[in-house]
Amino acid sequence: NNVIAGNILTDEHIGKSITGKLIDGCGQNSCWSNISVTDKIAPEITMPGMIEIECYQVDREAIKNMIIATDNCNSPVDVRETFYIEQSLTCDDNYVMRINATYIAEDAHGNQSAPKSIIVNVKRPSMMDIVFPADSTILDGSNLICGEYEEDENGFPHISETGYPQLNGINLIPGEAIGICNIGISQEIRRVGLVHSDKGCVTKYMRRFLVYEGWCSNGMVLDSTQTIEVLDDKAPIFDKIDNFSASANSANCTATVYI
Repeated sequence: NNVIAGNILTDEHIGKSITGKLIDGCGQNSCWSNISVTDKIAPEITMPGMIEIECYQVDREAIKNMIIATDNCNSPVDVRETFYIEQSLTCDDNYVMRINATYIAEDAHGNQSAPKSIIVNVKRPSMMDIVFPADSTILDGSNLICGEYEEDENGFPHISETGYPQLNGINLIPGEAIGICNIGISQEIRRVGLVHSDKGCVTKYMRRFLVYEGWCSNGMVLDSTQTIEVLDDKAPIFDKIDNFSASANSANCTATVYI
């Protein structure tokens, strides 16, 4: 028996049976009827304009989340992918891939939108955006300390200790793919010498990086060398030795003693 304010039916009345009553304005005559409130209008999809993403950002779910769907009744809207294909671009100057995808939206009452499609262009990386790690030296205080860093399988400073080359903040790790960027990286490290300084003994290493782009048979190659210095500033420590006796040679009163 509650009167609906303003006689306006909204989404909150969907699925409910409403009694409508029409009263003659000149008398008391009236008629009534049952009103069934339903949602027959499909949600709408708003597609973004031309989409460009970085080669290390390709993610189907993230692309779907770019789609904006709205419903006239403010009900939850489910966006579903109905078609998705990735096309590799081998020698395009600007892009490494083009993605075609189609989506529909469905509201809580089963109304479906018409399908809409988007094209996503995946940008070719700029090798000029690659930053190589800085040197690790005594001079600027960034050196490693002997015994306080992780070593690789050869006993050299591990690359994680002295830094990876980066593409827009993303580590370029030897042997691992970087999205679909067509970028490869190799590194080698060698020990080049041991020097003495006023701070202690310094072991010097040189790590060489090669970063290359697999693009159209003539991609760019970057070559960079990193200097790594390891400081040993602590004297050796002998374990406590118990007292012992040693006999000298009777001929010249000398002896060789190993401790």
